Amino acid sequence: MLRITLQDVLAQPALNLFNAHNTTAVSGTGLNGTEAKHQLMVRGDANDFAQVSNLSTDWAPTHTVVACDGHHYSVYNAKTGDAQLLIDMHIVNASHVL
Repeated sequence: MLRITLQDVLAQPALNLFNAHNTTAVSGTGLNGTEAKHQLMVRGDANDFAQVSNLSTDWAPTHTVVACDGHHYSVYNAKTGDAQLLIDMHIVNASHVL
């Protein structure tokens, strides 16, 4: 099980790792050409779990799904701070985001 906090994502030094230039919108609005956010992409399958600390209080689902390298990711933005999580839909669909 992968455990993630908002502070973990904000600690990532690079911004704009994932954007409209290296992802494709599957549903929703897609990502911007430049994402001024600290980002973390969680890749996995239906057997994996992502435990996101304070999911409902720290993160807001964007209702956007993007494709990258053959995987689809659900996008969550931090409610405070410039952070973004992209979680593999295999994990999301299996209800393994805790």
